[in-house]
Amino acid sequence: MTTTHLYLTDLFQHYKLWKLDLQYCFDEIQIHSSFIPDLITRWTDKEVLANAEHFQNQWRIQQLQLENLRHDINQDINVLSDFTKNNEPSIF
Repeated sequence: MTTTHLYLTDLFQHYKLWKLDLQYCFDEIQIHSSFIPDLITRWTDKEVLANAEHFQNQWRIQQLQLENLRHDINQDINVLSDFTKNNEPSIF
């Protein structure tokens, strides 16, 4: 049976990629959110305005979730950093 080692540097790289993906999502939400004020000024239909407010609220919820994920990733990175100070470079 062969043993495969998982190196901490690989985990750090995964975390880095995840953070980049989260930033991409955050940027996309920012771009789409920037269209809402223009939409509100051009439309007076109450249904359109209600939908715009709904989407604006949904985007804010998504931003908060992305911020929570980013925070969790940063915490895990800190835990791994502390772990590497006292252990071998491979963990499995």
